[in-house]
Formats: sequence, C-alpha cells, structure tokens
Amino acid sequence: MKLLLSEGELSILSTGKDPVTGELVTKPYKVKGPVMIFTTTTRIELDPELENRCLILVVDEGREQTRAIHQMQRMALTAEGSRARRKREAVKELHRNMQRLLRPLEVRAPFAHRLTFPDHATRTRRDHAKYLTLLQAIALLHQHQRPIKREKSEEGDVVEYIEVTKEDLAIAKELAGEVLGRRLDDLAPMTHRVLETLLANVKQRCEELHVVQEDYRFHLRDVRAWTGLGHSQAHMHLDRLVKLEYVLMHRSSRGLAYDFELLYRGEGRDGRRFLLGVGAAAAGKEGRYPGFSGGYPGLQRGYPGGIRPQSGPNPGGIRTPSIELAPLGANGSNGSGRDRAENEKGGRRR
Repeated sequence: MKLLLSEGELSILSTGKDPVTGELVTKPYKVKGPVMIFTTTTRIELDPELENRCLILVVDEGREQTRAIHQMQRMALTAEGSRARRKREAVKELHRNMQRLLRPLEVRAPFAHRLTFPDHATRTRRDHAKYLTLLQAIALLHQHQRPIKREKSEEGDVVEYIEVTKEDLAIAKELAGEVLGRRLDDLAPMTHRVLETLLANVKQRCEELHVVQEDYRFHLRDVRAWTGLGHSQAHMHLDRLVKLEYVLMHRSSRGLAYDFELLYRGEGRDGRRFLLGVGAAAAGKEGRYPGFSGGYPGLQRGYPGGIRPQSGPNPGGIRTPSIELAPLGANGSNGSGRDRAENEKGGRRR
C-alpha cells in the first residue's frame, strides 16, 4: 500500500508454473495507480511510514459532538428525519454528477516560487507535497470558474491548463491548518486535545486557588475527570506528555504514586517552534499562597480542592488519606494498651 501510494505502481516477482512446459518460472506482476485510499482505524499509534503518506482526520470525541449525534439519532425516528434521508440521497447524486463534469486538466501555480512551508523536520518533505497536491485539487474543483488556458508543447500538442488563484491559496491554507498542521508538531491529534484540556482546567484551578501554575499538582484521576477518557486512554496520553516533557512527574508523598505538573502554557499555537519553560522567572515561595508558605494549598488554609476523603468524586485538587491520630503519651507513645503497660512497668522503648 505504501509503495502504491508513493510510486503510483506496485511491481513484484512471483514464481509459478508455465502453462505450456509446466516448469517453474518467475514472472513480473504490476498494478498501476494512481490510487486514493480511504481507511479507518481505532488505533492510536499508526504506522509512521504510512502515516506520513496520508492525510489524517480525527473524529471529534467531545461531548458536544456526542450530544449532536444523539440528537440526529432521535430525529431519525421522526417525519423530519425521513425527509432528511431522502434529501441526503439526492445530495449524493448531485455530487456524483458534479464530479463527472470535471476534466483532467493540468494545474499550474505561477507564484509557486513564493510559497512557504515549515522546514524544521524531515517529515515536512512529504507534508509539503501533500499541501501542493491539496492546492492543485482545490483549483481543479473550480475549473468551471477559471479560464482554461492553452499552450502548444514542443511536440506540437495543445496542453490545456488552469492556474491557481489567491482564493485557492486561502482555502488550501485553511484546510492545511486543520489537517496538516496537527501532524507538524510532536503530538498526535488526540494527545494534543488532551493537552489543551489539561491547560484549560489547570488554569481554572490555579485562578480558584490563587496559585501559580508551577505549584499546582494534579493526578491521573483528574485527567480522567477532565477529559472523560477511561483509565487506559488517559494513562497513555499522559505518558506521552510526560515523555515529551509537556508534563513533569513528581514523586508523591501523600499516599499516591505520582503528582503531575503541567509545563505547557499554550506555546506554539502560532505555528512557531518553542522551548518549554522559557519565559518569565517564577515567583518566589513567599506570596504564592496568601498567608501560607510552602506545601500545598488546602492543608492549612482550607482552599478549595484541599484535603478530601478517599471516597466520592474528585474534580481536581489535592487528596490525602484520612488518618486519625490519638494523643501522644508522655513517652511519645500513642496511648495504646501495650504502651501504657510498659510505662507502668518503667520499661524503655526505642
């Protein structure tokens, strides 16, 4: 499939019997393209060699999209839904007829030498080819709104072609930002969505707690609550963000294995390369929490998201085990029966 996409043809050698002599002979087999392949998958990790040859579209898994799907499923049971199904078939037929009107014309871009494209990674070499193909496809779809030009070739044939316009370039730029732009960074689209969700929720919690972002810690269960993902999916995306240093992992001292700190602050949204952590210096420890020095919010001042019991929902913040300690005895014991007996006997404990 990868060779067929890149080379436009697939050629292999296969051994079989000659129908006349019955001897084993090697014959070449060829399958010619070009081909346009559409495929779907539920896998998060794709074959990188196939991925950089394709345009990757990601299904919207947000709550608003799920609500819209539910609404359409309910509407399908109504008279309006029945009319929409019949109308949908008419629209499909119209699009098929429109495609039949397209002619195979050559597409040229007179200002191609002035086009720019990111070049910070080797993977952009194929992405650049995708972008140019997208630009040609947009111009070809508008061939009936463009003047068809003719040129006589050296062989004497007449070549018909259309030219790319600035309007085509604007459409291609918008579509490339939605499709190719997600593949130019080091994050998969769904992981990028998880990162943006973490940023929005962490900023909100920091504003509520009046703390700076580098002092706020969250846990895996917070990621599940904020994103709506299951344990395995949330763990996988969080692990990616840790490995790529968008999130910093800390050893926890409050009964949980790890705390997480979000290093990402929204950099790179303008398409530029960036380094995480570069920027204004963090504030000193004094003044991070009003009236509180060191530790975590909620342990002394009762900030929102402070200490909570082990059961019940957790929308974020800090949770610690609920432990009750009995008053200490004179010798430092907790007043248990055995300690009291040793105290009465004058025993010594180390």
